[in-house]
Amino acid sequence: MKKILFLSSFALMAGLNAQTLTQANNAPASGDTYSTYQVDSTGLTPGGSGSSVTWNFSSINTHSTILSNYVCASNSNGTYPSANVAVAASTSNVSYYNSGVNALYYYGGVITVASNAVNLVFAAPAPFAKYPMSLGTNSAAAISGSVTAMSLNGTFTGNATTLLDGTGTLSLPSMTFANVTRVVNSQTLNANMGITTATINQITYSFYSPLAKAAIFSIATSTLSSPMTGVNSSTVVTLLKNYIAVGINEAKASIVGEIKAFPNPANSSFQIVTANPISANVQVLDITGKVVLNETLSNGKTEINTLNLNAGIYIYKIIDNNGAVISINKFTVAH
Repeated sequence: MKKILFLSSFALMAGLNAQTLTQANNAPASGDTYSTYQVDSTGLTPGGSGSSVTWNFSSINTHSTILSNYVCASNSNGTYPSANVAVAASTSNVSYYNSGVNALYYYGGVITVASNAVNLVFAAPAPFAKYPMSLGTNSAAAISGSVTAMSLNGTFTGNATTLLDGTGTLSLPSMTFANVTRVVNSQTLNANMGITTATINQITYSFYSPLAKAAIFSIATSTLSSPMTGVNSSTVVTLLKNYIAVGINEAKASIVGEIKAFPNPANSSFQIVTANPISANVQVLDITGKVVLNETLSNGKTEINTLNLNAGIYIYKIIDNNGAVISINKFTVAH
């Protein structure tokens, strides 16, 4: 089973541009997995929008227990025939998507709104991404479908939007990520439940780093309003479980020791030599997060053939046998 790329960006990546989101580096795919911690939401706001924004969440309080372990798989649920990917943490926390080259659409699933379980099945889906997606890219659509909530069945109509509204720097405890993009997904559902009506509003701010397929940080607010329940709101803030574990710190750097990578810029080949003769995997990624080469570090050495790479900036990461990133850096290819 492959793992979602949980790679953080450091100051060393400051020369890279904020990523353009594509199906390859953003959309869930069968076999992807990731886990999240919950973060205290009291007093937390999403921050500003635009270019060169600084989002400072360095003082957030993160819970030490896992909130959710997600597994992405091909959809086999006939209730969502248009979805091709299911993202599940449990039977009561499943989302269904249609992933395509040009867009990612949400077809519903089981969600919790202020402790109320809500099951949504979209006939007209909600856009979650429009590819390629960069600052200002947006998509809006009318949505409709069926809903089960408060032990009642009904239908809904409404609207949904997705917008990449910001690029900049994201500060989290112990780590700062450069070249971050923020995507805002919002939905308003007006449900007719027969004996009552309900309005469901959802807005999610998702922060993505270059080379990180899943959102590093997210803020999701949901509100359910109905004559039966009144107005109930909840905000759930999540953080990728190993956003620190995959970072470059002194403990991990000591595993490989001093790294020599040359020549830089590279023409036909690029060599990596580590002070400690370890064996590990090496991935080479372009600035969109796409893996373009996989190599093996044997006894602390590897040579990468760059002849078939386009000129530009690339990232190499050294990954141990447990899948943890123990070193990351950038290099340039110039033919």
